Amino acid sequence: MKTIKEMIGVDIISAREEEMMNKLDELKINYDPNIFGRGRIIDLLWKHCRKQIKGPVFLINHPV
Repeated sequence: MKTIKEMIGVDIISAREEEMMNKLDELKINYDPNIFGRGRIIDLLWKHCRKQIKGPVFLINHPV
């Protein structure tokens, strides 16, 4: 959660789905709006952040 907020500026705990979807659009992340939910939005944001992490790391408190 903290990593996502630091990297893209979205607090996934308090943000509304609409705000997170706007961030997906801003980041040009493709998604199907018909098969969607809060968990899927968070997963896509996390995958975007994960691609930018370099080197061996230990990730804790991964969003469920």
